[in-house]
Amino acid sequence: MTLVEVLATLLLVTLVTGLIWTTISISSRSSVLETNKLRLQQEGNYISTEILRIHRTCKEYEFVITPNNVSVENCQIEKSQDRKRFSISEGFIYSMGDQMISPEGVRYDIEADFEDLEIEKFKITSPENTKLSITFPLIASRYKRST
Repeated sequence: MTLVEVLATLLLVTLVTGLIWTTISISSRSSVLETNKLRLQQEGNYISTEILRIHRTCKEYEFVITPNNVSVENCQIEKSQDRKRFSISEGFIYSMGDQMISPEGVRYDIEADFEDLEIEKFKITSPENTKLSITFPLIASRYKRST
């Protein structure tokens, strides 16, 4: 083998290795991004399902959104029972559309027999990548009692 053949072989091996490395790197980044998007969507579905369950179970409650937590307080299932607290979700950044929430949070006092919980733009943001978020309407309703 001549020196030119060896150099040509090294050049081809380097190009193929670089192409393979670039492909793996791009697919890995894409996979992480898609996994984080899916995680946000699953969290949104979980919050929607839980608040709907609580809305249909509790006669009255307070829905509380803070920047780091979504919870239900003072849930009264029956008149004779104690009021309960449920932490629905934490570990993400919560807001209402583009409006940031103060550290004290936002409270919705709901009497489920007579009113619905409606938040037009509930937003969940990934703490690792604040550019990655989902926004959806959060609605909980049930049949109302006539007054």
